[in-house]
Amino acid sequence: MSESKFEQRTSKRLEARGWMAVKLMQTNKNGIPDRMYLRDGQIFFIEFKSAIGRLSEVQNYRIKELRDKHFHVFIFKEPKK
Repeated sequence: MSESKFEQRTSKRLEARGWMAVKLMQTNKNGIPDRMYLRDGQIFFIEFKSAIGRLSEVQNYRIKELRDKHFHVFIFKEPKK
């Protein structure tokens, strides 16, 4: 399964549980996670990776930056086949 398909499938499951999924495509911050999820005043971010994907240096920086601001950030990696 491709990374985008994995991301879409996960987002559909979360939307079924009442989360609003926001695809973060173009921001003024390189390395920001792929998606932001919102529900009832809560927010968290997910960076999706393929089975062989790795975080870049700037992605690691942005994830640390968000976590330092007390946001929940998760890295979802597609399972290896």
